[in-house]
Amino acid sequence: MNTFNNHNPNKNNQFNSVYINPGIQELLQASLLLKKQQKVLFIIEQDLQRNDHFVTTRTFPFHLFEIPSLQSNFHTMQKVIALAPHLFQPQKVLYVSKKRPRRFTAVLADYLYKNAYQEKLEVFESKQLEQLKFIREPFRKGIYFQEYKYNISRLFIELLKHFEAQGGTVKVNCPTERNEGKIIFQQTREKVFGEHVINCKTPESTNYLIPINAPTGFSMVFQDSTQAFRFSEYDDFLMAEPLDEASSRIDEQNFLSLVQKLFQPAIHEAQKKRNSTAPISGIFQMLDRQMEHPLACTFQNLELKDIHEHCLEKYDLAKQTGISYSNFKVLYHRYGAAINEMTEEAYSKMNTFRNPAKIWNAAEQKYQKEKEWGTNRANTHFNV
Repeated sequence: MNTFNNHNPNKNNQFNSVYINPGIQELLQASLLLKKQQKVLFIIEQDLQRNDHFVTTRTFPFHLFEIPSLQSNFHTMQKVIALAPHLFQPQKVLYVSKKRPRRFTAVLADYLYKNAYQEKLEVFESKQLEQLKFIREPFRKGIYFQEYKYNISRLFIELLKHFEAQGGTVKVNCPTERNEGKIIFQQTREKVFGEHVINCKTPESTNYLIPINAPTGFSMVFQDSTQAFRFSEYDDFLMAEPLDEASSRIDEQNFLSLVQKLFQPAIHEAQKKRNSTAPISGIFQMLDRQMEHPLACTFQNLELKDIHEHCLEKYDLAKQTGISYSNFKVLYHRYGAAINEMTEEAYSKMNTFRNPAKIWNAAEQKYQKEKEWGTNRANTHFNV
């Protein structure tokens, strides 16, 4: 990790641009400045988001006029997937409607996308899946369509590491004060100077948490003439995410009316949840233009279609530490090629710990501290 040299602040602590609490878009913009030989500093005042945060794409067309733009976005997405295939996972999404969605539109999208996983379309009937009985009968019809979910929190961390490797400077867990053009780190009283200081504000949207226990990995999209929402399983709740501007402005009472129409039993309240948002297609386009090679976390010569089998192979090398496949899979998809280093560390910890959770917590914590600005309080996956 880069650090500051305090002996010559005029030389070492002077930056062309300083970004405070940046997101992926600012990160990609700043990467262009590095190519122009500018000095750029990223300050993240809190810790990084170390838990996995998955975002699901939408390539299913709501109508024929959407197909050209969605087809273009899909091909861009395929190139971005190649940058870090382990951060992407196929996701079957149920698109429902009181009237069956137009199969012709879905078939045409299947043909145009020429998806590597072959046909994505599957007409859904309610009798196929008993688990979906919480959906009201009129809406138990639709189309299963293969989308993708990607780990945006991990993608940000890997891009941040790439930014530093290209010559950028990163400071994490560093709350600041601003005084007469200087930025002062509260903990160390260290000062830095920037010609341009950009205070970044991540756009947010209001999602809702509905008290419905949906199947693990469940994702459903409902769209009519006035609104569009994605409903997905989230920590024993069903989370509703608006998919267009009109839906993001819906008031709570109208939202509850929609939920009561779609699901049973009747739901009378929901929790609001503020989530950061990012324009997926815009980010993918920027990544496609700027990134010429896969990220350092990527397994060489490995495509998305090979990930499942490769994960099993890596698990065979790690299972004697006592880790379960489900827990190993989480770490594999989180860290990619770093799983090799973490597996070696886990084996070295077997003489210290007997509990697999403690072994892998220690391995993950060490990796975060050495490679990802982590601390001794690093957030880990396993409960001990």
